[in-house]
Order: sequence, then C-alpha cells, then structure tokens
Amino acid sequence: MRTLDTNECAEFLKVCRETVLRLAQAGEIYGARIGHAWVFMEDDLVEYLRRESRRQTSERQTQSRVMTGFQTPQPTVSPIRRRGRSRGAPPALPEIPQPHPSV
Repeated sequence: MRTLDTNECAEFLKVCRETVLRLAQAGEIYGARIGHAWVFMEDDLVEYLRRESRRQTSERQTQSRVMTGFQTPQPTVSPIRRRGRSRGAPPALPEIPQPHPSV
C-alpha cells in the first residue's frame, strides 16, 4: 500500500493541489492530516475514482434518456402485506338490510 502527499495526490487525480485540499477537507476523498501535511492512500484514491466514474456515467445515461425521450420502464412491484396498521382504504363491505320495525 502506497501513500501519497498532497502534490502526488493531485498528480494522481490530474487536478490542482487546491482541488485535492478542498476534496479532502469536504470528506469526499479519504485522507489524514498528520501534523501540517495531508497523507492519502493510493487504494482509497482508486476507489474514489471508481465511485465517481460510476456516478457520473449513471448521470450521463439518465440525462441521455431524458434528452432522447426514452423512459426506462419501471419495475412492477407487488404490494407487500404488512401486519398492523394498513395503508389505503379498507375494502368495501356489502350493504346489510335493515329490519323493519314491527307495529
């Protein structure tokens, strides 16, 4: 496992040093502040890139579907029966004839 300083991390991510510090301070990338210096693990940076790549790809795919008018079919979900308080209106009951009053 290899550790990187701020400048090495910036070079690895292909961003400026200030971006690395902003990402680290916001908690978007994992890093530890040791004394006055930040230290990053290469494995964590690779995972960050993978996560961002997946997120951004998903956003682009969604945006592409919206722009082309293609809607992804929604999965059919069967209702889940739960105990206790029910959701929705109770079932309709048949009318019960009222007895005639006797005279």
